[in-house]
Amino acid sequence: MKTLVATGPAHPLYYPIVPLAWALRAAGHEVLVAAPESFEGPVRGSGLPMAPVYGPLDMGEVMAKDRDGGRVQVPDTDEEMAEGIGRGFGRLAARTLEGTARLVESWRPDLIVAESYGYAAAAAAAARHDIPWVKHVVGPGDLPVG
Repeated sequence: MKTLVATGPAHPLYYPIVPLAWALRAAGHEVLVAAPESFEGPVRGSGLPMAPVYGPLDMGEVMAKDRDGGRVQVPDTDEEMAEGIGRGFGRLAARTLEGTARLVESWRPDLIVAESYGYAAAAAAAARHDIPWVKHVVGPGDLPVG
């Protein structure tokens, strides 16, 4: 089985998914990591192959600047913080969607596994190509409440 592991360019998002990627490889599956090219060092350092889906990208810049490059106002409340984080990850998805879709179309994975903060582009690419996908949570904050 071919599995594409998609991640944003942030260590706390990527490292929790590495054990699953290695477990898949140990079970004989082919694994490829999709990430912005600026994250190649950490991915290759984890011993996994990578395909870039966007050029150099700094997660701090994605969170701090809007799509036009203007500074995003620092939130004053928890509600504003949640909205700002959501918008930041939306900007990440917007930048990586087409590259992820092209990789999915050319590599044709059987499954896509994406970490829970950068999953939107992977989920959209999976839907576009009718490929199942899984959201891999990175911590208890990602679990449903109730």
